[in-house]
Amino acid sequence: MLYPFKKKLRLVSTLMLTLLILTGLSIFLPHSRAASDLSDRDLLAVARATTVLIGQDLEREQFEAGQISDTVGSGVIIARIQRQGEIEVMDEVGSTLQYDYYALTNQHVVADSGILYGVRTGDGEFYSVNDTDEYHEQYPDYPNIYRFGEDTVDGLQGIDLAVVKFTSDRVYPAATLSPPLAENATGQQILLSGWPVPSATGIQNRVRASLFGQIDDVKPDDDSNGGFGLNLTNFAASNMSGGPVFGTQGEVVGIYGRGGDVGGRSLGLAIPINHFLRLQNDADYRSKNFSLIPSTGGLDPQAIAFGTTNAATADNISPEELARGFSAPDVLNGDPAYGAIQSLSQTYGCLAAFEDGTYRPALFETRGELMVDLYNCIETITSTIAAQQFQAVDGVGSLAHQLQTLAEDIRLRQEHIDALENRLASLREAS
Repeated sequence: MLYPFKKKLRLVSTLMLTLLILTGLSIFLPHSRAASDLSDRDLLAVARATTVLIGQDLEREQFEAGQISDTVGSGVIIARIQRQGEIEVMDEVGSTLQYDYYALTNQHVVADSGILYGVRTGDGEFYSVNDTDEYHEQYPDYPNIYRFGEDTVDGLQGIDLAVVKFTSDRVYPAATLSPPLAENATGQQILLSGWPVPSATGIQNRVRASLFGQIDDVKPDDDSNGGFGLNLTNFAASNMSGGPVFGTQGEVVGIYGRGGDVGGRSLGLAIPINHFLRLQNDADYRSKNFSLIPSTGGLDPQAIAFGTTNAATADNISPEELARGFSAPDVLNGDPAYGAIQSLSQTYGCLAAFEDGTYRPALFETRGELMVDLYNCIETITSTIAAQQFQAVDGVGSLAHQLQTLAEDIRLRQEHIDALENRLASLREAS
C-alpha cells in the first residue's frame, strides 16, 4: 500500500513529465555522429598523444615532485618536421633522424621572453626550449617561440596564440588542424584537453583532464579581445590555457584560453583555429623559418596507438600516481554542476555515469535523455523519502513499546514497594 505522500509525489512526477512534453522544453539537440567520427576511446587516445605541458624552466625533477608553478599551461603538437642531425653514439659521430615539433598554445602561456621553457610530452619526456636573449642574439632568424600576440600597457594586442618549437629524435604524433570553422558549427561535440591545477581535480599532483562538451557559439572572424570567438559549454580550470579543443574526428578546432560569463552562463572561451590558419601565412612568421602547416593532412595514423600505449604517462606525473593509475575527473571543482552531480550521484544515487565513469556535464541532452534522468531521480528520491518515513514510523512504534514496557516495569516496582511498606507496617504493629 502506498503512503499518501508517495501517491502525491508519483502524481507530481507524472505531471512534471507531462508538462515538459507539452511545453517543449528548450534544449539544444546535439549533432548526429558521422561515420568518420572517432569513437570516444580513440578520441581520448588522440588527446593523450598530442597534448603537452608547457612551463618556465619545466624539468623532470620539479614535475615529479609536484613543484610546478601556476605559470604552466597546456599545448598541442600540430606538426612534426623531419630534419637531419648529428649525435654522438658509442664515442663516434653518427647520423640519426631529428624532428622539429611545433606546439600550438596561448601567447599568455609563454608571455615572458628571455628565459628557458620546458615541454613535457605524452611519454613523460622533457625538452628544453631556449628563448633566452643570448640565443636570440646568436640565431635571430631561428626563434623557438613565435608569439602572435603582444603584451602592452593597454593589454594584449593581437591574437592570443603562440607556436613553441622543440627538437627530438623520438617520433611523436601530430594533431590534424581542422578546416576553418563556420558559424553553423554551433552544437558540434568537442573534447577539451589540458593540465588543470591540482585543486580543480582533488588529486595531490597534476593529472591531465579530458572534458567532453559542445560548441555554444562561434564567431570565426572576430579578432577582437585576443581572438576568443569560440564559446564552449565546458567549465575549465586554471592552467588549461593553451589546451587543444578537438572535434569528433580528432582534428583541432580551437585553442582554449580562459573561462567567461556570457549572458549569465559560465562558458569556456577558445580561439577558433581559423586565426592560426590565417596568421601562419604572415610574412614575418614565415621569415623566421616556421613551416606552413596544412589543415587537410588527415589523422596521424600513430596517434591512437601512441595515446593508448602511453595512457598512464600522458595522464599522470608522479611515480606514485603512475603506479595507482589516477585519472582526472571530468567534473572539476568550481564547475557550477559539481555540487549537483555529487549530490545526485552520491547522496541520492539517482544520476548514473556513462560506461567509462564520466558524467560529461557540458554535453547537451536530448529531451528523451532528460526525461529518463528526471524520472530516475524522482523515483529514487521518492523511494528514499518513503524508506525514511517508514523508518521514522517504525522508530516511533519501537519507542512507544519501550515506554509501555517501562511503565509496566514501574507499576510492578511500585507494587513491590507497596508490599514492602505494608510488611514493614505489620512488623511495627507486632512489636
